[in-house]
Amino acid sequence: MKIILILLLICTGNPSKNNVFLNINLKNYLKQIKKQIISSTFFHLPSQKIDENRIRKLKDIVYNLFYIKKNSSVLKTYENQFFSPSRQNESTIKIINFRGNKLLSAKVLKEKLEQCNIEVDQKLNEKKLYCFKKNLYQLYYFLGRYDAKISVRIKSLSNRYISLDLILDEGNQFKISQIRIFGNKHFRTEKLINLFSLRSIESSNVLKYGEDRLNLGLKELRSFYMNHGYVRFRIDHIWINLTENKSVHINIRINEGEQYRLNKIEFRGKIDDAYLQKLNGLINDTKNQSIFRERKIGEIQKKIERFLCSLGYINPFIRTDYKIDDIKKIIQIFFDIDMGKQYLVKEIKFFGNLSIQDKVLRRKVPKMEDKPIDINLIRAGQFNLERTGFFEKVNCSIEILPKFQNKVNVIYQVKEVYLNLISMGIGMNKENGINLYGSMQKKNWFGLGNSVNLKGVKNDYSKLIHLSFFNPKYIRNKVGLHSKVLYNHLFSKDSNLLLYDNITFNLNTFLGFPITKKDVFNIGLEITKNFVSNMKPEVHLLKYFKSMENQNIFLKKDAHYEIKDISLNFSWNREDLDDKIFPKSGKKISVSSKLSIFNSNSRYFKSILDIKNYFPIDLRKNWIFFFRTIIGYGNSKRHFPFYENFHSSEDHLIRGFQSDSIGPKSVLFQIGKDGSFHPQLDLDVQRSIGGNFIIMNFLELIIPNLFFFEKYQENVRTSFFIDSGTIREVGKQKISEFLGKKIPDYEKTSGLRVSTGFVLRWISPIGLINFSYAIPVKYFQQDKLEKFQFNIGRVW
Repeated sequence: MKIILILLLICTGNPSKNNVFLNINLKNYLKQIKKQIISSTFFHLPSQKIDENRIRKLKDIVYNLFYIKKNSSVLKTYENQFFSPSRQNESTIKIINFRGNKLLSAKVLKEKLEQCNIEVDQKLNEKKLYCFKKNLYQLYYFLGRYDAKISVRIKSLSNRYISLDLILDEGNQFKISQIRIFGNKHFRTEKLINLFSLRSIESSNVLKYGEDRLNLGLKELRSFYMNHGYVRFRIDHIWINLTENKSVHINIRINEGEQYRLNKIEFRGKIDDAYLQKLNGLINDTKNQSIFRERKIGEIQKKIERFLCSLGYINPFIRTDYKIDDIKKIIQIFFDIDMGKQYLVKEIKFFGNLSIQDKVLRRKVPKMEDKPIDINLIRAGQFNLERTGFFEKVNCSIEILPKFQNKVNVIYQVKEVYLNLISMGIGMNKENGINLYGSMQKKNWFGLGNSVNLKGVKNDYSKLIHLSFFNPKYIRNKVGLHSKVLYNHLFSKDSNLLLYDNITFNLNTFLGFPITKKDVFNIGLEITKNFVSNMKPEVHLLKYFKSMENQNIFLKKDAHYEIKDISLNFSWNREDLDDKIFPKSGKKISVSSKLSIFNSNSRYFKSILDIKNYFPIDLRKNWIFFFRTIIGYGNSKRHFPFYENFHSSEDHLIRGFQSDSIGPKSVLFQIGKDGSFHPQLDLDVQRSIGGNFIIMNFLELIIPNLFFFEKYQENVRTSFFIDSGTIREVGKQKISEFLGKKIPDYEKTSGLRVSTGFVLRWISPIGLINFSYAIPVKYFQQDKLEKFQFNIGRVW
């Protein structure tokens, strides 16, 4: 009899649109049964009005079920759980405190209090407290915390003021131990259960229950069947069992129905014939008698909306009407379309651009004045403004003008970023000692969109100054002009890294032709002068100068050489990364080449391919796979210039190895009295001289930042990596053949290197900081290793 009463009470007292029933395992302890019966039959029914008659009936049910006396302390416990002690005179709240809340933030609790009109300096009564407790219990149960407890302590203060202390025991989230689905005939139960996203974030092996997750799973279940043609699918019953060990059994009974096919799609409404023909073109890929898929119909409706918006109909009304034939099992789709009024653009306005002239922004926005408004063009203008880097935020809106019947203004509201940037930093490594960096950047020079950048680098063996200028709209507001001037001084001193001193002056100017929004083709001219001096007698340098018919240069006491090169440069760049510093998706591809032309001392060409790609693994883009590949090759009719060799340094560095440690090694020699050359191999002073071929691969698995506060998540990135690569000399005469003497095969050292480790990157107030720890997996005896590497502040 008790069981029948319990089930009858639950099934009649907790109706819902999905017929969700809450069942109680009778093996549970008595207190949990009473609590669940009271909560499920009365306190969680917002649609039913609370009155004294219902309270009395509820008490009678509890008395009859469990033989509880009317003055029992157990019943008073339940009453006290939902009602505060009566007070003849209402007191004013002075202080509100929360304790024990970990799941719910103070902001959420304050919102719940405000919903029940419980605030500081407001009167408090038991009706308000009941409202707050009821709402909060409903929220905890919605989150699957059925053992949550709420206690209220009221402390009297002076002048009829009170202090309200809310003590929360949020309990534990119930775990799902079983999900069963009944009535499925066409799909396996395991496949249907996988549609329910009930796994917790903390542990993928634990299923945690919450009504929000359950509702989302039911929505996915219905969508799954609707996208496989089962338009008469329905969920008959859902019942949930709570067990004593705080676990949940979910049982779902469904009715799949029959599978339906799409018969035809028609458009209804006042539509011009020209428009109707284009609308029919939107459904060409939807075949008649194909399986009905609700998702496909939704996609067609979005296409119709975008099409009409591109013609100036910004407020079209589109209703989808289904005509279902249950005998033939077919569906006809009718799109009822009311295009509404067509609007034209009167003016494009900009707000918030304090230092940037309007004409600069208009270059980035498609012309729309006196034409039908096109939402796609408006969004393209917003995207172009965001890509300039001038703005922190770009919002667009449409202003309908009441004075005109069909005129609107397109408004772009922008928020400028600070465009004057001065950054400094410091780094350190074994070969170069302390590295100092400095940069000054001025974007939007004179409000015309131009940018100027000056940067410098200094360490124990080099000085570099780099000045660049960029005008994005140099020719016809489309073609960009880039100009760069560089001074670089390398001095060897007592270094084992450099074979010579070199002073370089470089002027590089090129034009950038945008092909698409993502693709740019660059072509330009580069002039370079190198003043090489203080050269150590080395075989590779000797090979180059011999090809230039200047092999006796090392016989001079003060050996120096001036080299002038003029080259034609061209490149193609494609980029769609979603962020400049920490991308989460997208790719960047660059192909660049240079070809020396007239009046050059050396005739050569050099090409390099650089591919970066980011693949998010999960929908939240917390797990990301990144790979980068670099392939470069250079050649010359004579001997490839040593100063154009590829090196393992800076952006081409395999982590775990010192800079310029990878690749063919140097071979010094002595000159005899008779002018003969005698090679000297000293492994302690060997350094890499680079090569004319490079291949590098960088693989990274970017992982969520589990050890940092949420506010630092966007500024910190952690990843595990595998680096590999090599630098070689390709198509050149071997050293032993060149000298005509047997020497150790140093060219073996140009084999593949591999390292693995982890890296931490942080956008700090002083710039980008990189920490990496790498373990070389494959290396050679002559290589110089450096497991821990870091630099600070280098942001360009």
